Parts: sequence; C-alpha cells; structure tokens
Amino acid sequence: MKFSITKKITLPFAIILFLMGGMALDTYISQTIDKRGLEDLDRQAQHLQIASQLQRDLGSMLMAINDFVLTSDTSYRTSYRALLSKTQADLSEFGERVIDPSERVRLLSIQTALFGLDELAKQVFALRNAKNDPYALRLMQELHHRFGSAMYGQTGHMIDESYARVAPAIAAVQGTAPHQIWMAVIPAFIVLGISIATVLLTTRRISGPLLSLVAVAERVAARDFSSYLKSEAEDEISLLEAAFNFMKEEIQRRYEELENFANIIANDLRNPITSIKEFSKTLLDDYGRQLKPEASENLRRIGSTCTQMTELIQEMLDFAHAGKIEFYHEPVSMQMLLEDIKLDLATYAKEQNATVAIESNLPAVTCDPVRFSQMWRNLISNAIKYNNNPEPRVEIGTEIAKDRSHFQFFLRDNGIGIDESHFETIFLPFKRLADSIKYEGTGIDLAIAKRVIDSHGGKIWATSDADGGTTFHFTVPKSISF
Repeated sequence: MKFSITKKITLPFAIILFLMGGMALDTYISQTIDKRGLEDLDRQAQHLQIASQLQRDLGSMLMAINDFVLTSDTSYRTSYRALLSKTQADLSEFGERVIDPSERVRLLSIQTALFGLDELAKQVFALRNAKNDPYALRLMQELHHRFGSAMYGQTGHMIDESYARVAPAIAAVQGTAPHQIWMAVIPAFIVLGISIATVLLTTRRISGPLLSLVAVAERVAARDFSSYLKSEAEDEISLLEAAFNFMKEEIQRRYEELENFANIIANDLRNPITSIKEFSKTLLDDYGRQLKPEASENLRRIGSTCTQMTELIQEMLDFAHAGKIEFYHEPVSMQMLLEDIKLDLATYAKEQNATVAIESNLPAVTCDPVRFSQMWRNLISNAIKYNNNPEPRVEIGTEIAKDRSHFQFFLRDNGIGIDESHFETIFLPFKRLADSIKYEGTGIDLAIAKRVIDSHGGKIWATSDADGGTTFHFTVPKSISF
C-alpha cells in the first residue's frame, strides 16, 4: 500500500488523539470523585490534550514542508499556512491556561522556535521549483535540526510535566475511588508510550533515507560513483532516491565522455607540437649561425612556447585524471616530505632569492605520497613565482582545526596576494587572475590541489593577509578508512 509521508505521520497521531479523547471522556464521567480533585485532574488532562494536539500540528507542519520540497506541489503550502494559524491559536490557548513559570518558559521557547521555523519555511516556499533542489534540501535539514527537534522536545517536556502534576491530583481523590483513578491514568501512560514510539519511528523513517542521500552525494562530489541509494518504501523519498540515482548515472556518463574527449584532444595536440619543437631545435642547431639574431630568437621562442604547450597538455590530462586516479593511502611524514621538496627546489629558490621556512614537528598524515608531493611542490613553486617581493618568503606549518578529527596545514607567502572576490574561482581549472597574467603558468595547479584534497576527504581555501600575500589552508582527516 502506497502512503505519503504526511499520511504516515498523521495516522499515528490521529490514534493518539483518539486515545486522549477517551482519557478525557473517562475523566469527565468520573463525577463521583471529589469535585475539587476532579477539576484539577480535568485541567491537567486538558493540558495534556492541548500539548499533544500542539505536537501533532507541529509534526504535520514539518511534513507539509518536506512534501513541498520533494514534490513542489503548492497544495502543501496552503496546508502549511492553515496548520501554522492553528498552531498559533493552540499556543495562545495554552498560554491562557498556563500558570507554572516553567511552562511559560517552555511556551516562549516553542513560540521562538516556531518563528524561526516559519522564516526558513518562507524561504523554502519561495522557491519556484524546490523539487530535488540541493538548497531546498539544506534548508529542510536545517529546519528539522534547529527548530523541529527543539519544538518536539519542548512539547514532550510539557507533556511530561503535565503528567507529573496529575499525581498530586490523583492522591487527593485516591481514597474515594482508586479504580477510577487507574482507569484515567493507564490510558495516559499508553498514550505517552505510543507518542514516544511514533516520534522515534517517524524520525527514523524520514531522517534515515535523507542522511543516506547526503552520504552518497558527498561520495559523488568526490567522483566516487560506486554507491547507489536503495529504498524499500513507496513514498516521496523513494521517488527522490530514484531521481538521484538517475542523476548520478548521468553525471558519471558525462564525466567519462569529457575525460575521453580530453585524452583524444591532448594526444592529437601533443604529437604536432612535439614535431614543431624538434624541428625548430634542429633549425636552430644546424643553421643558427647563418640566421639573423632576430630569426634565431624567434626559433627559441617557438621552442619555448611548444614546451609550455606540452606542459599545459600534460597538466590538462593530470586534471582530467585527478578525479579518477586510485589513491594509495599510507602514513606519510609531512616533515620529511616537505624537507625533500625544499631540497629539490633549493636551486630555484636561490635563483629567486626566496626563503622556504618549514615548521618543525609536523604530523604524519595518511595520504597518497605522490599526489601530496605534487600538490606541495606546486603550491611552493607558485608562492615563489607569483611574488613581486625582492625577497620572497614561504612559511609552512599547522594550525588548530575546527574539526578535531582533522589536521589543518597552511602555506603563507608575501607575494602579490589575491582579492577576496576571487577566493572561490581560483580553484577552477585554467583560471588566471589579472595580476598573474605577467607570470608564466597554466592556471591548473590549484584545481589539481583541490581535487587531491577533496579526494582525501578534506577542504582547501585561501585567505589574504592585511599586509599583502596569500595563505592557503587545507584540512585532511587524521585517519582514513581504506
């Protein structure tokens, strides 16, 4: 039988309300109990009923938002607005009945969370096409985590506190009709158990598939197309999972087509460029003395340009393959790796009057040593190359990461710097900034660095110093499962 998510959550809450109604009716019929105790007991039962109704309405509001994100059906927007008005009315009614200060605090907390939920809901419903929209999914997750859980928790506490107040009322009338008291209390505990079970089951049914979708999406972002989403349910989430699987397969197919195209273009370009380079070298070697200085210089420029083109083609291939290369993870000492790179670049650094300072006691990282060596070498070379300071300086070290499960490294230079508006685009392939045009380069080193870091489960970003220069930061997990 095919159920929508809204029906799945509404049906259990309808049962809860039915039981709550039975409990209230049973309390009303028990008129033989002491009148004062009965009134107190009835008031607490009404508190329970309103709090449970409030919890149900909050759940229906959340599901209306979920269904809109999954289907873009505008009828859910209308349902949400009706539920919002009803919830606000319930809160107002409950506020008139509240006497205890702790309940007033919880009521204020629910009203605050409801305001925040409605602000995010407005952003969701403002989307023209929310179906399968990653931004809408992120808003929905934030809405659930920040406000949905808070409201469910507060209403649950209100229910628990109401039950706690029922006990004195029961004690006051216990001597007159114990069996009638138990007839009122037992349904209350049954309703409480059903409420808890319903909330836990509903949360698992909704959040579980969404968390699986997020995990697979992160793997796809790292160019791992091996995972699939599988759902045994027949609801909107299963439709979303099927659409996501189709989208993933389409991305994989396009990615493989682009990679094959890059290979073909690179191979078709490399052979003639190599021939031109060798031919110009032969002309220069055999007839260089007979040519005018200007002609000899032109031949040298042809050879130099061909070399740059060959490097560009190779870097283009490296970039195309970077997302598909199988990385070999092993413990690598960053201290030893960087010291070796510093030694390899010593001649180049001396020619540029540059200094490379490496912090001591750098940690060992589980990574691919070849790819990390390539990444560090490119970052250090670029820090020296794109530098108008007469004494270029490169500093490398570690810093405290926000996520304690990651190491965080930095590379700081005193070069030409990068404007903040370009912090995101500098990691795009072949992206070169206006200030760097006068320096030789292909604009692909940072794109490759980002792919290497992404494939290791980390992040890379850039910041600028107030006195000039740029700092690159990147994180890498302290342990990687492989």
